[in-house]
Amino acid sequence: MSETPFADTTRWIGIPSILPRVTGAPLNEVNHHPCGLDPVEFNIVIDQDAVEEKTKGGLILIDQEKQKHMATRGVIVEMSPFAWTYADWPAGSRTPKIGDRVLYVQYAGKLFLGEDGKEYRAIKDKDIIGVFR
Repeated sequence: MSETPFADTTRWIGIPSILPRVTGAPLNEVNHHPCGLDPVEFNIVIDQDAVEEKTKGGLILIDQEKQKHMATRGVIVEMSPFAWTYADWPAGSRTPKIGDRVLYVQYAGKLFLGEDGKEYRAIKDKDIIGVFR
């Protein structure tokens, strides 16, 4: 069998059993982000960039214009161990990871208020358009 997080299906117990193999750290040593959400399935948590209230020229944007310029960029702060583990993922391709700055689909996912009081967006990994260099 290949050495993937899902290779040992005979001992399948659930996410906690594969988490140490995916992250390389024991379960009790995995650092959790202060957003307070541990995503499951193929979900990731994004810390969104702030939406500008004014244009570069100093004009104040109305709500309709703010929606056009709604945040579609952010930083991955938490992700499920299943994110980007598809069988059809191109071999040798770099997968996004925590700390990467990404571009995502505008209306993707669900907004939620984290335990630290900040607003985050939980989205599917396939809603990521690309990673900034």
